[in-house]
Amino acid sequence: MIITVINFKGGQGKSSVALNLAYELEAGIITNDFYSAIKQALPKERVLPVDKSLPSKKALKAMGDVIIDLGGFIDDVMIEALEKSDIVLVVTTGDFASLQVTLQTINNIQNYAEKIIVIANKMRTKDEFKAVKKVIKRKFDYKVMHIKQSKAMEYLFVEKRSISSMVADGGLNAKNYTTIHEQFKEVINIIKI
Repeated sequence: MIITVINFKGGQGKSSVALNLAYELEAGIITNDFYSAIKQALPKERVLPVDKSLPSKKALKAMGDVIIDLGGFIDDVMIEALEKSDIVLVVTTGDFASLQVTLQTINNIQNYAEKIIVIANKMRTKDEFKAVKKVIKRKFDYKVMHIKQSKAMEYLFVEKRSISSMVADGGLNAKNYTTIHEQFKEVINIIKI
């Protein structure tokens, strides 16, 4: 499966979402961010930097599950990634500026993407999630999923393992990370449909 994680605005948590999905799905990551912390979090052979073009769709499929983590704007590489993807995850936070850029992102990519899901990331409350969902649904009819704000997303880069493996440790990790773990399981179940 080829999954692209995208938003034209930085700071939305795209790389954290991509990294946890890579851990959970045992996938590689293709990134156009040459200073990405993903390079330190995953083994070298599971990270492919991309500059001018992606491998062919056939080559990507041969790699197994692949997460494409792109930042920036619509360019040839971005269009190529969107067209080759089985699913596109648009990751957003709930502040006004982020939502405005997210709406522009969706508007600009929807002609290239076959299946889009919006991930409302770093949500502090259920009401914040409802507000984000309302803004997205006012303009688009895409599924909007909830990922709560959690230190687990930061620890992905330090621990170099998935949230589910941190929950499996038991103790405080299980107590603190169970909700976000369940939310990611929902995202993965939708991706696999």
